Amino acid sequence: MNDPFEKIRNNKKSLLALFIRLAKADQNVDDTEHFFIENMRQRLGIDEAEMKEIWSSSEDFEFDPPQLEKHRMTILYQILYLTKIDGVVTKEEEEFVRQIGFKLGIHPNLTEELIGVIKKYLDQDLPTEELLGRVKKYMN
Repeated sequence: MNDPFEKIRNNKKSLLALFIRLAKADQNVDDTEHFFIENMRQRLGIDEAEMKEIWSSSEDFEFDPPQLEKHRMTILYQILYLTKIDGVVTKEEEEFVRQIGFKLGIHPNLTEELIGVIKKYLDQDLPTEELLGRVKKYMN
């Protein structure tokens, strides 16, 4: 890998692929999920042609969790938000969140509690203080 920015670019693509796999987990990509992913594509600076490739081969992009805990937690929050964005949390989506939580090094009990919070607030805004309260229980 000669380009030092290639790893960053690959990480951005793998994050988008992760979002796509979650959106596809219930076999139905809702418009709100698609909008979220498109917004993230733009924020990450991935062009439309690359995005088509990611949509068609999302399974081929290996997820490499970041080292910093705050970055891993940010990804988990984004995954949780995407899980609830269409107003439905399926068993497939829950299992996907558990798997990603594990890969991110998040305590399984915390992941379960956060899934419970998003299910509780499916049709409402997620209260930041409730999410943070759950996270604080597991901090050293």
